[in-house]
Amino acid sequence: MDWISGFIELLAKYVVGRKNKWGWVLHLIAGVLWTYIAFSTHIYGLLIITIPAFFLNIWNFIKWSRK
Repeated sequence: MDWISGFIELLAKYVVGRKNKWGWVLHLIAGVLWTYIAFSTHIYGLLIITIPAFFLNIWNFIKWSRK
């Protein structure tokens, strides 16, 4: 699952770099997967990044959708 999450994360960065708002949706999907991985593998330190990033990605999607 971590390979899939990593691939989606990289794809999301590429899509955002092409100025497409759907990259933020991919970031959200990757964030959900990373959060699942953190809980299932008991690597709770990963949550320090994934949970705030999830809300930042929502914020960025909203900001980009308004333009």
